[in-house]
Amino acid sequence: MGLRAEQVWNEGETVDKTESFNNDYFNLFPSGSLSYYTSNRNNFRVSYSRRITRPSLGQLNPFTDITDSLNQRSGNPNLKPELINSWELSYNNTLQKGSLSFATFYRLRNNAILPYTVLDENGVAFTQPQNFGKAMTYGAEVITSYNPFSFWSLNFSLSAFKVQIEETGTSTEVSKNLISWYTKLVNNFTLYRNGKLQVIGNYTSPTAIPQGESIAVYFVDVGFQHRMLKGKGRLGVVLTDLFNTQKSGVIISDDNFTFSRIFKLDTQAIMATFGYTFGTSFKEKVMENRFRND
Repeated sequence: MGLRAEQVWNEGETVDKTESFNNDYFNLFPSGSLSYYTSNRNNFRVSYSRRITRPSLGQLNPFTDITDSLNQRSGNPNLKPELINSWELSYNNTLQKGSLSFATFYRLRNNAILPYTVLDENGVAFTQPQNFGKAMTYGAEVITSYNPFSFWSLNFSLSAFKVQIEETGTSTEVSKNLISWYTKLVNNFTLYRNGKLQVIGNYTSPTAIPQGESIAVYFVDVGFQHRMLKGKGRLGVVLTDLFNTQKSGVIISDDNFTFSRIFKLDTQAIMATFGYTFGTSFKEKVMENRFRND
């Protein structure tokens, strides 16, 4: 069991002093878990935690981006932080050549920060993050690791969930329900004694947002690592978004418009890394060729 206390102060003002914000809030965050282990170290676990997602400076910034004059975007200096209550029940089973984990979860987000779009009489769409009354997410997740051969190991995860958004506090009533799912497959290949190859596939289905849904996101990353200098040095090469498929976007609609915004960032890249450790206790954490594709 644990308890964390947090006090936040932040403030900002535009250069012309026409808009400003000042946030001052205090919260307590309890957490706890209870586990039961069987004789062969399989276990059942139930847990609860309270979390916070504070609005970023970009989300608070009132500056209006008019790069696309018909689709303008702005932050919201009046945003409140999200407060999330999370419950989870899980089971872990150790297998001869791997492991299996199953979990069910329920998360309740109060003051959920989500984008909202309005269309004015001139045909200009204006998008701004707002606090929604609550957003509920519940579902199940399966994670398995398996070693079919000595040179190949894999980790597979699948999460299916439903997002329910209610009570916006805006002038338009919004309630959105959508069953979504996310899956990830990590393949690790030992090519030779000091060399390994990692291939990662990701897929996220459309997910509910106010007024509509986000589009599906999918991509494949590849990484190679070679140990050298008696294991103290590691040379890594990573290729992100191998097939150049990663896109982002939303499809939304309201009483007077239907709107889609799909964009492609420069996600395909080659990165080379080199690290050397002097044998500290955390060298595996520092030296592992881990990468994120954001």
